[in-house]
Amino acid sequence: MEEVQASRPLPRPLAVLAAEKNRAADEALFEALAHVAPGIQAAIVDALLRRDHPATLLKLVRSAKTLDEQVQHLLVIRIRGLHNTLRAAMASPAFEDRAAAMGLIVAAVDGSSADTLTDALRSRCHRTRELAASSLHEITHRLIEDMQSRKEHPGLPHKLNALVEALREVVARWELHFQPKALEAALWLFDRVEPAFSQKLREPQAKIVHMLNELIEGATDPKLAGAVLRALTIPELRTAATCAITRAKNSQLVRAILHEAWVLADHDVERALRWVPEGRWLDNWSLELPKLSDPQAARAVQLLAALGGSVERKMERYRAMLGAPRASIRRETLWRLVADRSPAATETLALLASRTTDELSPIAARECRRRRASPAAVPSAPPDRAPGDWIVDFFAQFERLSRSELEQRIARARADLSTTLAFLREKLLGSDPLDRARALRAVHDLELSAELDEEIYKLANDPDRVVRAAAVAMLVELPGPTTTRILRSALHDPDERVQANAIEAMDRLNIDDRLESLRPMLRSPSSRVRANAVQALLRMEIREAGATLLDMLEDATEAQRVSALWVIERMHLRSVIHRVMEMSRHDPDDRVRRRAQRVISKLRE
Repeated sequence: MEEVQASRPLPRPLAVLAAEKNRAADEALFEALAHVAPGIQAAIVDALLRRDHPATLLKLVRSAKTLDEQVQHLLVIRIRGLHNTLRAAMASPAFEDRAAAMGLIVAAVDGSSADTLTDALRSRCHRTRELAASSLHEITHRLIEDMQSRKEHPGLPHKLNALVEALREVVARWELHFQPKALEAALWLFDRVEPAFSQKLREPQAKIVHMLNELIEGATDPKLAGAVLRALTIPELRTAATCAITRAKNSQLVRAILHEAWVLADHDVERALRWVPEGRWLDNWSLELPKLSDPQAARAVQLLAALGGSVERKMERYRAMLGAPRASIRRETLWRLVADRSPAATETLALLASRTTDELSPIAARECRRRRASPAAVPSAPPDRAPGDWIVDFFAQFERLSRSELEQRIARARADLSTTLAFLREKLLGSDPLDRARALRAVHDLELSAELDEEIYKLANDPDRVVRAAAVAMLVELPGPTTTRILRSALHDPDERVQANAIEAMDRLNIDDRLESLRPMLRSPSSRVRANAVQALLRMEIREAGATLLDMLEDATEAQRVSALWVIERMHLRSVIHRVMEMSRHDPDDRVRRRAQRVISKLRE
């Protein structure tokens, strides 16, 4: 936001008051607000903000809604300087003060003040709890809109990280507030808040399960699409997620679920989709395919292919998609059939090969020949493979291979290096984030980073955050000036996983002059980023890192304390074992106590 300027300077009597440094002058300036023009109001508020007197600022927050719109805008853009005042307003016995503070936080979309709202969720006043939940809901909604629109927003990463920490607290402290709106906001950012959900669901007779099931099963908001798919991997939520998918009639929700198909990069999600039964609901979903962009349509085909059901019904879906008018849908369906080595898939390929007017027919015919099958007569079992087919199978299955099988495939890849590199390069530069993420893992497993370094460098700036984080992590295999430059840039990425991976890579590569780049990361609101920075700088024996670690151990946020324990365990820091023992007995959070007990056990070993 642009800075608001007063339309004209203060009149002389008010200017004299502004020059005085006493409480009475503050009171007089505040009283004058109700009797002057908007431009003068803005000048008075600017003077009061610079004077920074707590009692007067509290009155200013309390009366914010009665001021001119221009003046309210000034308070919004200067909200960081009001952080202590907002906390004081939230601690006020008057509901109106608390409401005024929350109104300013929402108007500023101030994710960095989200912890103030989570504190308000524990208020004894039900109106305060409900308003705090609504405020978190609104801020999350607006920040997600900013992320999706790629709106220029220099403070977005900091606000988002602070908001995520607050939403993790919403989940962890569910029994203290029982506010569905706050929980729904956490579900919108499920991929970032997931550790808190996992921990909460491990608690015996977790009371949060009922509300999570209710929100997921009744999902109509497209922002819940990612949570619906990920919930399939959680036994307590799987039934609700399945219902949400099969009952989805809202066109926007269906398209959002199809768009979120990139999460199939997570093998657990891909496997969990087999629990979703086939049914007439698929007809509605198929109608949404033509409305998607080409990359989205390709991902949607992958999701529909991963669904459960009989082989016959799956082939029916494939045949229907092969008749789609969109070339991207037909091509991706053909790719799914090529990756499927079953006799039924071979038969469907043979049917496509017989359609001589279809532009995909020659590819299908070629694949049939590879399987030593003719379009007229398809054998009941796949025969010997043609040269090069092994890489298709490897890419489809490498995440499920045993160690011995993987070693055999790696040897084969080295023996046929030109085929391997050409195939992986195509996937790394493809339009589908899911394929790009899986190809990066294949490159790592096959130890081909050096041969595909240019592609990895490009993916370190990929628009998809999952791909970007994976590529940055792999830069540790490519030491050199290009890697150093990319890693320094990645420290300012809006995604905390990218930042954390960049820190770890810089540490492992022992990059020169990394101290000045990593030192600011000690102040990151993200516990993961902060922990990686502490670990890297402790290796360099930087005292500030030790102080940060101690601060994290005392932090009110559970995630910060857990991350500090991770550093202690990983670096075997026996010097703080007494502090860890105290946490194992007295920390207010059960998860932290259990983690501390584990760390003590490791340190004693």
